[in-house]
Amino acid sequence: MAKVLIVGGGISGLCAGVLAAKNGFTVEVYEKNAQPGGLCAGWTRRGFRLDTGPRWLSGAAPGGEMRPLWQAVGALGEEMGPGEARPALAFSLGQGQTMLPLLRCPEDLEEAMLHLSPRDGPEIGELCRLLRRTSQLSFPREKPLDMMMAWEKVRLGAHLTARGRLLPYARQSAGEYARSFHHPLLQALLEKVPPPGASASFALLWLGQALHPHGLYLPQGAILAQRMAAALEALGGRLFTGQGVERILLSGSRARGLLLRSGRTALGDYVICACDPWLVRSRLLGPSYLDPLLGQWYSAPEKYPVSSFLTVYLAIPGQSPLPLEAPALLPCPPFSLAGETYDALWLRRHPGGAPNGFTLLSCQISQSEHQCDAWLRLAQNKEAYGVEKHRVAVMIKERLEQALPSWGQSRLLSATTPASFHRVTGAYKGSPMGFYLAPGGKLQNSPGLVPGADNCLLTGQWLQPPGGLSAALTMAKFTLQRLCALEGQEFHL
Repeated sequence: MAKVLIVGGGISGLCAGVLAAKNGFTVEVYEKNAQPGGLCAGWTRRGFRLDTGPRWLSGAAPGGEMRPLWQAVGALGEEMGPGEARPALAFSLGQGQTMLPLLRCPEDLEEAMLHLSPRDGPEIGELCRLLRRTSQLSFPREKPLDMMMAWEKVRLGAHLTARGRLLPYARQSAGEYARSFHHPLLQALLEKVPPPGASASFALLWLGQALHPHGLYLPQGAILAQRMAAALEALGGRLFTGQGVERILLSGSRARGLLLRSGRTALGDYVICACDPWLVRSRLLGPSYLDPLLGQWYSAPEKYPVSSFLTVYLAIPGQSPLPLEAPALLPCPPFSLAGETYDALWLRRHPGGAPNGFTLLSCQISQSEHQCDAWLRLAQNKEAYGVEKHRVAVMIKERLEQALPSWGQSRLLSATTPASFHRVTGAYKGSPMGFYLAPGGKLQNSPGLVPGADNCLLTGQWLQPPGGLSAALTMAKFTLQRLCALEGQEFHL
């Protein structure tokens, strides 16, 4: 029975571990933090349960294409059974007293947009046609393209055709496309919802997947990791937390094990790196072991940028005056940060995270790649970083109170920056979503192979822009399919 060592106990690492155990491998997962989950983390602050994990799982509802994989890795609980109701609202955008609800029903969404801005009728019609296509776009999930038979590749025709319809929008930015609309809320939908500087085609893909018809809400994002860790251990796999990996040990062209930061070694037959490939390049193996395609992405930020978030967690006395059953982008008095001006905040209510008598909210703003760099530079001076993070958190808290005076005084609980994500997970520039596409970027996948290390594989969202949980799970499945092929055995989900 071959032994698999997995570097990283995030969602992709746990998924790879569960699938490896299901396919007869001996599994050990090494996670540097005290709890698994990676970017899907949770912690307690002053009696409040804070959470960076997701609220929405694309394709996880009954009938969704991702549901069998979510079930196979033990992520779905009883509350996600066939009777689970899917909310009609994905998110909403506000301007003054006007709100634009982003509804999951395409017909209702188009009606709401036309009611908001009849002047944009033709543009709204085309936008909604594109969103219908991208919301139902099925990415290759069965197996990696290079492992497919000819007849399986033919089945991808509809997917490739749908992607081809987005090509004309790949050459312009989302901001340029936004200016073809007259109403500011429709412009905000295309310019402020996707990551900064995204191409128009990526914005359409991003929005379409957010409106996915077969998604599920989670009670808490961090619960995913807890469930998957339990599934791994129930199958006989071992999860070692607080065990960071210093480097991968090589013997010729084969990995023979891991050197842990504690000085201990772990030996195995295969190594799966379920961490940011930049860590593999910079520390675990070295620059010559990076897949050339990944190298292109890292070296071309003008086409394949990254972004992150600055998030402030606030406690509000009483119940939220707004329902906030889904995230909302609400206007606020303008403020500047690292050369960027903001006039809106993403607000999200965290049900179940607050003690009685309080509402827990998170306020979030996007951070472009150059802002991520600025936070990482600042974090080298711990005192200066702490002062600036607190100053920005207080400023955002004040903007929220000015925008919504009826909410009363809020209490500042915590704040996270790109440097927080980088410190906790090692993610490149603190990006929680991997690469995305700016004008000129191409939608493609890395095979997850490590040149020069025959029995070492990569997995995770970084291999499939635009990243996210669906990519993390899909890439973990692909990695196990490759591993089973190397062992000459059939893969079972």
